[in-house]
Amino acid sequence: MSNIPSSILHCILLFLVIVIVTSQKRETRSVKASPEAHLAAMEETKAAEAIAQKKFEDDAAPDINHQISEAAMIKDMADVPTKENMASVTKQKFHEIAKNAKIYYVGVYESAQQSEEQRKIFDQCQKQNEGRSAGDCHTQAYMQHRPDLKKAVTIHVNTKQPIILVLSNYEAVDWIVKGNTDKIRLIYATGYYGSEVHTKLTQGKIYGSFYQDNICSGCLISYLPYWSEYKQPERSIIFDYFGKDISSFQGEYYGKTFHLD
Repeated sequence: MSNIPSSILHCILLFLVIVIVTSQKRETRSVKASPEAHLAAMEETKAAEAIAQKKFEDDAAPDINHQISEAAMIKDMADVPTKENMASVTKQKFHEIAKNAKIYYVGVYESAQQSEEQRKIFDQCQKQNEGRSAGDCHTQAYMQHRPDLKKAVTIHVNTKQPIILVLSNYEAVDWIVKGNTDKIRLIYATGYYGSEVHTKLTQGKIYGSFYQDNICSGCLISYLPYWSEYKQPERSIIFDYFGKDISSFQGEYYGKTFHLD
């Protein structure tokens, strides 16, 4: 280096100093900038996470609402009374009423009045149509649905004590209930074909259960299975429905008039 001119050597040394100082400044700037960049990166990450969380909640909201709606629907369905539940409630009511009342049962296959009306139709058919077969007249009188037929069965209530009146029929009947109707706490009408109950009650109510025509006008639905029996009824059914046995039974194939003492 002794052969190098001092001016050149001076330039080289100056260049080296500049390079070293510049390098130190860059490292200093790098060190100073690193924490700021790190904080900025953290803020960006937090913002991205917040956006992602918000999007997740927005996307999940419809599913949550659907689950809530479905749960409410299931609860509403569970609250809907079934026929079995309503029948159970009806039995409870009947049992409660029967605690302070006796059970009177009246059963008919059909009204004697209806049978008389049908016999008249049959005889008239044969007289007006000589030569017509008995089978044709029988069909006209007995097999055709004739809503114009009279079919009353009258019940006179003479008892002085509270009663439950059970009425059973096969053919449709017009039950006419008279007398001490203020002693009736409940009328339960049942049978194969729907019947009507004509009376005035001051305390009791009328329930109906039939295979055909469902229920009589003015009757409450009992939701209990119907039965049709003009003979001695099944005791198990009476106990099941009312919690006690019958106190009085009357049954006829052709019913016309009954007295309850």
